[in-house]
Amino acid sequence: MNRLLLLASAALVAMATSAGAQPYYGGDGYRRPPPRYYAPPPPQYYVPPPRRDSYAPRREWRHARAYNWCEAKARRLHQFEYQMQLDGRVSRDEVRIANSLRADLSASCGGGRWAPNRGWHYR
Repeated sequence: MNRLLLLASAALVAMATSAGAQPYYGGDGYRRPPPRYYAPPPPQYYVPPPRRDSYAPRREWRHARAYNWCEAKARRLHQFEYQMQLDGRVSRDEVRIANSLRADLSASCGGGRWAPNRGWHYR
């Protein structure tokens, strides 16, 4: 009998602790979910357009070809010279191609060159 009473009280205690862990929201036991959080949109920063003279060639451009054409040719020559020297050997064909690119650039755009750190410059 004592063992049965002990078992019944243990079951009652176990049920009481699990019942006590249930949340109670009042009245009908239903609570509305909390409102959703909507983050405000990120601030819009106004960036004015760049000045006209920052991306256009200078007014005193004195060559027959346009600035961007000369710059593209000079970029190509610069890239070709870089690729030419990567393997440590420079062939006759590579020298011939580099000389023709240099001659084309100097005939159309004067003695100017382009470099990644300097931009367009004259020698």
